[in-house]
Amino acid sequence: MPEKTGELQPFLQPIEQSAAVAELCHRLTENRHAAATGQWGSCALALAAVVQKKLARPLLVITAHLDEADDAVDQLTFFRPGSDARLYPAFEVLPGESNVSDELAAQRLELLVDLAAGDKPQIVVAPVQSLMQPSPNRDLLKDLVLSLKTGQSIARDALVRWLTEHGYTRLDAVEDAGDFAVRGEIVDVWAPGEAYPVRVDFFGDEIESIHPFDIESLGAVPGGKTGDARLVGLGDRTKWPIEQTTSLLNYLPPDTVVWLIEPSEIQTTVSGGR
Repeated sequence: MPEKTGELQPFLQPIEQSAAVAELCHRLTENRHAAATGQWGSCALALAAVVQKKLARPLLVITAHLDEADDAVDQLTFFRPGSDARLYPAFEVLPGESNVSDELAAQRLELLVDLAAGDKPQIVVAPVQSLMQPSPNRDLLKDLVLSLKTGQSIARDALVRWLTEHGYTRLDAVEDAGDFAVRGEIVDVWAPGEAYPVRVDFFGDEIESIHPFDIESLGAVPGGKTGDARLVGLGDRTKWPIEQTTSLLNYLPPDTVVWLIEPSEIQTTVSGGR
């Protein structure tokens, strides 16, 4: 098996060197559009991994269904071990309904923040439903995400106010994602999507330390990332002003290759079919 450097699995190398793949890459480069037929099962994703490596351009893989997107991330990571394949999940409820997953919301915002900062994953996988759902534009995104790091100047009360205004629940001790607690100059906060909460220790109006901790032992997590944290706002996305929403597509680099898995099935999903 290849080392985790983003190289293809050895069994895909003959495909990478084939005339058919060379022609496909040429058409994508010159004509900006191409179709590949005769694929089944995982073949379309194997071909996507090959083409992305040859072109060395960002790739957006669009699937017709939610579960297919999850599987696609796993398969693309298998075909190119060590490659950066990220999922842009869809909310699994309709706008206006409750019980929107904070973890899914956080996952979407995390990817948008990285894209806005120029940290471009090699591959983004999105079910078509996620492209049809609103994403915050760059201005709104700045309000929905708060990055913290050791040595940063920010008042403890300012952090508490941000957490309160962005949907976090204040408790005596954090119990689950979306909770925060305050004890003196210490703020504990558990951001959705994170395995552990973090402890933010202040010295005056400066962050002295940040580290993840275990809620049972209250001790630091061995090997846990220290020194910084990224918090994402919670709350009802249906209340975002329409003029402050956009599409994931507007965050992607202009040279991104858009790869449709079973276009006819995607069209059926977009049209409201099953």
